[in-house]
Amino acid sequence: MNSVKLSIDYAPAYELIVSLYQYVDSQTSSEKHIQDHRKWREQVRERLSEETAALLNDTRLEVLHRLSLLIWQCPGDRSVSTFIHWLKGLSPGEIYDCMIPWIQHFNENMSAMQAHVTEVLTRWNDEYFGEIEREISPQLEESARYVQSLIDELTNEEIIDLVTMGLEIVPEPETEQIILVPQHHSAPFSIIDYYKGLIVCQYPVSSESKDELEPPAKLLRAFKALADANRLKILKLVEQEPQTLKSIAAHLQLAKSNAHYHITSLRLCGMIKARYGKSGTEYYTKRHLTFEEIPASLRAYIGGDNL
Repeated sequence: MNSVKLSIDYAPAYELIVSLYQYVDSQTSSEKHIQDHRKWREQVRERLSEETAALLNDTRLEVLHRLSLLIWQCPGDRSVSTFIHWLKGLSPGEIYDCMIPWIQHFNENMSAMQAHVTEVLTRWNDEYFGEIEREISPQLEESARYVQSLIDELTNEEIIDLVTMGLEIVPEPETEQIILVPQHHSAPFSIIDYYKGLIVCQYPVSSESKDELEPPAKLLRAFKALADANRLKILKLVEQEPQTLKSIAAHLQLAKSNAHYHITSLRLCGMIKARYGKSGTEYYTKRHLTFEEIPASLRAYIGGDNL
């Protein structure tokens, strides 16, 4: 994969889009693992005006993730205000020109979609994102700098595995570049979009509580993942050889939906590796890095030396 260019990008406008996409997506998703996201959505809904909440029910917002291509090309500091102002000033033809190298098919009326999206983004920023941006932007910017520093030290595969906690992103034959973007609102999930010649991976950066008594989220996920017999069996299976969702469900005699739930629990704390292609996850393999980190994380949290 090192023949594919890997680059790191960060701009506040990315998180504006991710947060809005998370709000829109969490109202329809049935994924068991997004319960915390649903609670967050309910809290945010209380802050929104009725008019804004109604605008966010528009199914056209399912294309929000494509805006990452525009943020990538936006001039200036790419702050929220800069991006929205730039987007408003583009003609439909200019938007097409910005996106056509990577997207060949557009089903939307670009002019109407542009007006709708800019209004939604403005409202979202005024009523929600603008109030919390300062809390999360420093962490995202710091993460981008750190990952950038690894470019000359690690392979592309090692960097992607590290920041996504165990994803192997398989490029298409035509893929020339992979862009890594830190994001907070969809953590611990990664958001991956395949375009013609380009892959955008928005990797998770979780914020930790300032309360020293509160255990780190990653440590909690790890112990919760291990506290289940089926998940321990999955770890044993992938240790022996790569496994698909179908093979794991068959071994454990579980419905695919239940097997997927257990697999995801292990994936989100980095205990297994997923080979991810354009059509989704191909298979799962072992990943030992998290097991090596758990004792050190536990010692760091508890503060003792006897573990």
